[in-house]
Amino acid sequence: MDERALYAAVAVIGGVVVGTVGGGLTRRLLRHGPRTQKLRVVAAPAAAFVFWVALATGIAIGVGLLAPDALRPLPGRTLAYLPRVLVAGLLLITGYAAAAATAVVLSGGLARATGRTRREAALSLRIAVMTTVTLLALSQLGVDTTILTLAAAALLFAAALAVALLIGLGGRDLAREIAAGRYLRRIVQPGDHITTGQLTGRITTLHPATTEVETDGAELLHVPHTHLLSQPIRVQSGQRRAATPKERQADASR
Repeated sequence: MDERALYAAVAVIGGVVVGTVGGGLTRRLLRHGPRTQKLRVVAAPAAAFVFWVALATGIAIGVGLLAPDALRPLPGRTLAYLPRVLVAGLLLITGYAAAAATAVVLSGGLARATGRTRREAALSLRIAVMTTVTLLALSQLGVDTTILTLAAAALLFAAALAVALLIGLGGRDLAREIAAGRYLRRIVQPGDHITTGQLTGRITTLHPATTEVETDGAELLHVPHTHLLSQPIRVQSGQRRAATPKERQADASR
């Protein structure tokens, strides 16, 4: 076996080993210790960047050992191209951190507004930000991103249209129930005894979209607000229990 081929293989393997060790150390330094949350977020992309730089260096050394003439124009080209590579790498790392931060902010805002976390919305936002940053990084490297930009724009438009249709069509019934519940709270309260159609019982809780009724048979039913308002309703003010702090807070938020 040619010694140059052996040395080239050692150089490539060494690049993999150095990249793995260097990437692991970078990830550990950024994730542990008294670091800020922003540094922890960029730990993974920074470690990947270190690994690929080390691997590329090992491959370049291996190619130089096998074919020295192939690398003679490389220093000048590398010096001319290196700033673009560094800028593209910084764009990817910064974009990853920005995507993670905006996703956390969106999740927190939706959780405070709706009481539930929306992982799908946060994931969609991260994908959108990373797609934009990746296109910018490729453009910085000199890659023609016209087709990729059109494809990404088409996908984002299709996703936004699908979400709008789901909200517009799927949330229409829920919006109607919430509006009916606001009016229903003016005429009934927890503790009232109601009779409407074949339903007879005592109101226990008024939820955003349904009314919880305890029937005379001690059965709990969740009745849509629009169902109660669709026919005559007889209300007998009963012994209304005092609302709990949680219920008062829920009513105030509505």
